[in-house]
Parts: sequence; C-alpha cells; structure tokens
Amino acid sequence: MKTRIGIIGFPMTISIAREVSKEFDQQADFEFITAALDDSISVIKKHEQGGLDIIIAGPGNSQVLRNHLNIPIIPFFATTRTLINAIREAKTISEDIAIILSDNEDYDLAFFAELLDVTLHPYYCRTAADYKRICQQIKEESIRVVIGGSFAVDTARSLGIQGVFSFEKKDILREAIKKALELIEFDILQAEKITQMNILLQQSNEGFFILDSNNRISYLNRVVEKKLKIAWGAAIGREFHQFFKDIPVNHYLAKRPRELIVTYRDQKVVLNFHPVMVKSHSKGMVVSARLVQEIEETEKRIRQKIHTKGFEAKYDFDDLIGVDPDFLTSVEKSKAYANSSSPILIFGETGTGKEMFAQSIHNFSSRNQSPFVAINCAVLPKELIESELFGYEKGAFSGARSQGKKGLVEHAHRGTLFLDEICSLSYETQAKLLRLLQEKEFIRVGGEKVIPVDVRIISATNLDLVEAIKNGDFRRDLYFRLNTLSLKLPPLRERKQDLLPLFLFFLSQLRPDIIEFLGENKKAMLEQELKGFSFSGNIRQLQNLVERFSILADIPDISNIRYLQKVLRECYEDESSDFMEENLDSPQIRIPFRKKMKPFLKEAEVAIIKYHMNRQKQVNRIAQELGIERSTLWRKLKQYQITRN
Repeated sequence: MKTRIGIIGFPMTISIAREVSKEFDQQADFEFITAALDDSISVIKKHEQGGLDIIIAGPGNSQVLRNHLNIPIIPFFATTRTLINAIREAKTISEDIAIILSDNEDYDLAFFAELLDVTLHPYYCRTAADYKRICQQIKEESIRVVIGGSFAVDTARSLGIQGVFSFEKKDILREAIKKALELIEFDILQAEKITQMNILLQQSNEGFFILDSNNRISYLNRVVEKKLKIAWGAAIGREFHQFFKDIPVNHYLAKRPRELIVTYRDQKVVLNFHPVMVKSHSKGMVVSARLVQEIEETEKRIRQKIHTKGFEAKYDFDDLIGVDPDFLTSVEKSKAYANSSSPILIFGETGTGKEMFAQSIHNFSSRNQSPFVAINCAVLPKELIESELFGYEKGAFSGARSQGKKGLVEHAHRGTLFLDEICSLSYETQAKLLRLLQEKEFIRVGGEKVIPVDVRIISATNLDLVEAIKNGDFRRDLYFRLNTLSLKLPPLRERKQDLLPLFLFFLSQLRPDIIEFLGENKKAMLEQELKGFSFSGNIRQLQNLVERFSILADIPDISNIRYLQKVLRECYEDESSDFMEENLDSPQIRIPFRKKMKPFLKEAEVAIIKYHMNRQKQVNRIAQELGIERSTLWRKLKQYQITRN
C-alpha cells in the first residue's frame, strides 16, 4: 500500500506541486488541498480522518496546523537561491521591496539587501487577517512590489501591488516530498520495531516494566499483570518504589545492570535493572521480574533433562500390537499398575516384549517426565554390576574415576529403574537392592553417606525365580519385594490371533510396497502358515522372519500364492532349523501346570509331528521313532492338516 501525502497551499503552490508529484507516482498517492492559514485547520482534519499519512505545507500553514494534527507535517521554506532570484526579479520593478514572512522563517535580510543593493522591508504574519492588514499597510507606504508565498502574493495583487512568488522553483517541493517519504519509511521501520518489541515483551515468560527518567512506570507486560497481580491502570504513571519498597536508591542511579531479590505480596521476586543509556545519559530503565519459585522449577527441569539424556522411554501402550485376550489383559493390568509406585516383576520368555511393557508403564505413570533407566543385569560382570547400579566414591577401587561416579539408581531418581534378567544379580548385590526397596536409600561403593532416593523398580526375568530360590541362587525376601505386582506376558505361540497383525506391521515398516499386493486370500494363507510355525524366539524371531521375507520377496512374483508360501517357509526354516540344530536335540514344548491340559497336549502333538515331517523323513520312519502305528500317523496328519514344508 502506497503512502498517502497531502499537499496544502494556495493555487500557485498547488500548481507546482501537481507537476512535481508526477515524479513520485510509484511511491505515493497525493491529495492537493487548496486552503490557507486559519481556514486550513478544519479542511485538513477531514483529510486526516480519511487516512492521510503526512502533510506538506508552506511556512504559514505548517505553523498554524502543527498543534492541531496527529500526523507529521513537513514544512517547506524558500532556499537562499530562490530568495536571491525572487529579490532580483522584484528589483526589476523597484529597489524598495516588501517581503512577507511567517514567524517561523528567519533569514539574514541585511546580508541580502547589501549583496543585491536593495532595501528590504520585512513583515511577519500569522493569520489571514495579518496578511490582509500588512498588504494594506504596504500599499499605504507606496511600496510597489511584495515577495512572499502564494497567499501573500495573491493578497497583494488583489490590492494592486505586484507580487513575486518566493517558491517558484520545483526543487523546493521536490525536496519536501523526498523528506516526507523518508520520514514515513522511518516511521514504518520504527513502528515495526516497536511492534516486534511489544510482541517479545508480551510473549516472554518474564515480567517487564519500563520506567521513565523519573522512575515512573510507563509500560508493563501481561506477565506482570498475571503473575504479580499488578493491573495496568493501577501502575501506569506511578513510581516503581510504590510497589517494591526495599530497593536501594543506587539501583535507580546505576549505569550498569543490577540484580536484586525482593519480597512482593509474600512472594520472592528477582528484579534485574537495565538502565537505558543515551549518550551517557540515563533515559529511564527496563526492569525484568521473575518469581524465585519459577526459577527453581525451571532449574529443576533443566537438571532433569541433563540427567535424563539417554534415559528415556520410547514406547507407550499405543505401540503394543495385539488383539489376543490374554495379551489385552496384560495391557490393562499394566495400565492399572502404572497408577502405583510399587515394584513390578514381569515374567516372560525371551522376545515377548518385557522392556516395551516396562517403558509403556513408565510413560503412562506420573513419573513420565523423569528418567527411565534400563540395565540388563546379565550383560555386566558380577564384579561391576554393583558399582554401575549404586555408583562409587573416588578411590573406591583400582581404576575408579578420581571424582567418583553416579550410579543408575541416582540417575533414575523420581523415575523408573528397569532391571532386566534380574536373576543374574549376585547374592551380595541382591542384598543391597533389598535395602533400597525397603529403606528408599543406598550407599555408594566405597562411600559412607546414605543417599535417599525416590525410584520405582520394574524387574523382569525369563527364568523360574521360585526354582532359583530353591537352588539358593535368589533371595526369597527380595523375590517377595520385587513381586509386589506381578505381570505375566503370554508367549507368541499362545497369541495366534496376533501373528498376522504383527507380521503385517513389521512388513509395513520395511516394505510398505509389498502390503499393497497382499489381497485377503494371500493374507489368509500367510496367517495359516504363521500359525503352523513354532516361534520359540517369540516376537523377536517373528521380526527376523519378516526382515528376511522383505529382502527375498519379489513384487512381480507375489501375485503367485505358491511363490509367497514358498518364500515364507524358506524364511522360517533358515532360522528355526539352525536354532534347533545348534541348541536343541529335539523341540521343547512348554505346558503350564495351572491351565486345562487337553489343548496343550494337542498343541504338543502337532508340534512334534511337524518337527519330524519338516526334517524330510519318511512316514514309516517317523511312525517308528514316535512309537505309533503307520495308520495312526496318517490319521493324525489328516486330522491336523499337516503337510511337509
């Protein structure tokens, strides 16, 4: 949007202004107003209300209008050059010359008179009546020529006196327009800076006051109003010490920033005084204000972020995929456990997602803004696990850091400590962990100081801890402490409904393009095949299978369901056969004691027959090794729909 400039004057001025303004058409829109002196006030006010940005006026009009407008006024004056030219022109008429000026014009007329060998009679006017009276006086004094502005010349001519226009040159108005544009551009930049500064002050988390040179409040932001309960209307114009009474005088006089903690309405407030210095003189100051309580809370959050770097839980319950009833029961139980700070013991085979459940519980709990610290107790040697968990003081042992080291328990303060494979802890470390659970405190290795700590412990195991207790490998009292809340995760072989959803999810992460080619019939085949596999490695094994599948499967051939079936079986056999050959003489079947026996016996029977069939043995040999009749084996193959892979 272009700048709107108003130029006010009498006809001679307006005529020149119209010509000169054409040079600035691309930069501004112009309004030409014919009016002078007293009459100009009401006329210009209407134009101001219409949206003018700035006014250009001669000496007389600018003097009259200055105190009546809210927009800037650029006055233009006769230059030395134009005045000399006007005197020379008037001299051709008479050497006795009247020159009419406004009160705000000041020229060395004696110099011009001597230079040009003329007599100059200066007359000063303020109102239209002054101009008419002076021109009448000039006529009575028999002066034949007058130099002045457009209104002065027109008035003189109306009385039969010859007039010379003092602003004849276009350069005068051209320079005035340039100044107007520069001033508007400067004003716009200033307005932008003021707006930006206001946004910064209003959006800041700190409270801000601006004080004038008399220490009176000229500005305060919303934070002050909200947190210190100081209303704008009650504060503007009042002295700062009326609100904060304990401020030494030297804080107001200082030329460098100063900080002070004061009490305001029973709250501790940190005030920072920043003097506004202009050419070594104080022009007031900016005072920032923050509640001490907020500073302490911010520092606490920063410490937490520093301490929790690398100690965070990435998963929550939305990341747990499954529709199996037992699995969903585990999820709901975990959510209920999240509302407590009691220890949790998670039982589950390798690969069932014990740490994912632990992280989800942490993120669902009130501790989710604090660290989640995890350690696999089987990874570190038993000699080091204690110092890793509880930390050590300087010089605690050979090779220890000179300044000592925080342990994982301290890093987990106010958060969660996850101990995977808890059964791997030494008996001595178990005793120290028991003290931590009972007393909520511990002592660093090599230290004497008792350190209190607030930490929730979630532990996990894939072994039978009751058996470990019987064998003397695990403390009974620690077991009951850890097992305050118990969570058992079902193995993947008991989650048949979840096999296809998990397979498709993992595949979508690796090869989303393949998913598009899997219709309902292919998905049904995949699900049937997956249900026939024994995932002893649980979800981790399924993930490995999907990764191999994503590499081996070719999109052009996926439309062939037999090809899809062949690739899937190859991917399963690549891992399962190696696993069985290296680690098992025969497949192992887990049957829980406290569940109905019949479905698990059937599952065991199917798994055993499949194991032998997949090793490419003859039916006669399989029947012989199993100790059953050949006809019985055929009947079971048909009953369970078992075929060779």
